[in-house]
Amino acid sequence: MKLINVLSEKFVKTLEDHPYHRNLKTFDKNHWFGGVWKTIVQSYMTKGGMKNLINNKGKIQDDLFSMIEDFPIDKSKVDEWYESSIKYLKNNYPTLTIGTSQKLINMLIKYILTSHYSRHTDEKLSFNLRKNLELIHIPIDVEVLKNCRKKFEEFKKFIHVQNKLGFGKNLSSWSNLESYSDYEKFQNKIRVKRKELRYNSSLEFEMKELWLPKKK
Repeated sequence: MKLINVLSEKFVKTLEDHPYHRNLKTFDKNHWFGGVWKTIVQSYMTKGGMKNLINNKGKIQDDLFSMIEDFPIDKSKVDEWYESSIKYLKNNYPTLTIGTSQKLINMLIKYILTSHYSRHTDEKLSFNLRKNLELIHIPIDVEVLKNCRKKFEEFKKFIHVQNKLGFGKNLSSWSNLESYSDYEKFQNKIRVKRKELRYNSSLEFEMKELWLPKKK
């Protein structure tokens, strides 16, 4: 069995239980979006904007699935798709940042792919994603940044104390990230590291090296 299948099965199984309670074994737009939605909501409890976010929840869900349906099969178009999609959410829903926009997109893609690779769903939605698996971005959050900094010395150059990301003077938490350039640079660093460690994709690297389930 390939590593992506093993890691996907573990991820899907883990999300079934407390504290997640997310079923990735059956394709359900509302349930799956609800899961990724929860991963950004907590950050808005501290910085405001929750009312505006809730008012646009349905529109954001529709836009998110529509964008993923248009994920390119042409490898040369993948990075362009990520930039235009993340910036679209950020620009059309001002409450969102580059950081929270990427989290919505990348978590939903992770749900779609892990559900497929654990042999539970076979949605057309996953086809172009699978064709470009080696180029798929990983979701960035505080745990990913913390574990990158903890495990890989070279990441300390751009993941600073308090797990803030930045390649210049402007450091920010993942949820406040406004620089697409910093986001892109981080994803490229992840690609370099996963190749160095002989992973076939950044998603495999993230699930094996960086993602730790919450304690029950």
